[in-house]
Amino acid sequence: MLAAGALMLISSAGWASISAASSLPKANANCTVGFSDPTAGNTYLANSEAGASAYLAKQGCKLVTLQADYSTTTEISNIQTFITEKVSAIVIWPLDSQTDTTVLTQAASAGIPVIGYDAVATTPSGTAPSAPFTGQYLDAHANKSFIEQRFQYLKAHLPGGKGQVAYIGYGQPVAALNQDYALTMQVAKQFPTIKVVERVNNATDDIAGAVAPAAAALARYPKLAAFICYNDPSAIGAASAVKAAGRKGKVIILGSELDIPGVAAIKSGEISASWDFSAYSAAGTDLGTLTWEAINNEASAKTTIIGPFAQYNKKNIGKLTATEKSHL
Repeated sequence: MLAAGALMLISSAGWASISAASSLPKANANCTVGFSDPTAGNTYLANSEAGASAYLAKQGCKLVTLQADYSTTTEISNIQTFITEKVSAIVIWPLDSQTDTTVLTQAASAGIPVIGYDAVATTPSGTAPSAPFTGQYLDAHANKSFIEQRFQYLKAHLPGGKGQVAYIGYGQPVAALNQDYALTMQVAKQFPTIKVVERVNNATDDIAGAVAPAAAALARYPKLAAFICYNDPSAIGAASAVKAAGRKGKVIILGSELDIPGVAAIKSGEISASWDFSAYSAAGTDLGTLTWEAINNEASAKTTIIGPFAQYNKKNIGKLTATEKSHL
């Protein structure tokens, strides 16, 4: 992981880190896009950035990323840097949209369009997000159909279609992830035999951060039948806790934001299923498109795009193509 405030340049040739003290590199005199990323360690977001970079490179733009290292203070500082450097547009996956509002409003006031990534999660598809965002991309965490598919999987695979479920979320107030949980509790009412007994949080957004919360849930609920997890690292962490509790094979574990370790965990039976959100081909391309449209003041940029999802389990995980795997 890079130090707070470090810069990372994404180009068609790959990743190259540069010092935070350096000026932001310019693709040409006209187009540099700043991407505010919460962490360098999330492959899902990295693939989204790579997809956006590939699209923007075709337009003659360079995507430059500043890492916040999960700090809202650093995130705000990074946006201020983008404003000072007069980038053509800003793309942000905000740790806390409310906290970022003031600095993002400053960017918009300076004539820099702001494209949100999982920013204003309650905005309907096809609708412009609230200011200061020009447009935004929401992944399937904000898609009720995705949430319903999780419950349909549980209904089909839990003994008798019933059981206690624990939800593993993220500790930061990320809009889309909070919407995922809100929709989970809403959809749960449609499945009265499946009870979400509690939410625990992964504080570090990685495998290790999910182990202790999952173990605690298992201890509190000896009959716990399933975990719903906001990402694959959390699902793999939950699997570790389930194994340590001597309950491997007796607890359904659902991930999302399918990644390469998640693919391996499905194949081995550690986790039951996960959902691919097409980070590179969908999120990346749509973010790039929205950004380019916003730079060119096109009305089509003023919208919300909600991304796709596809379920993978042990029966169909082998159908992932080499290209799809390369973008996980």
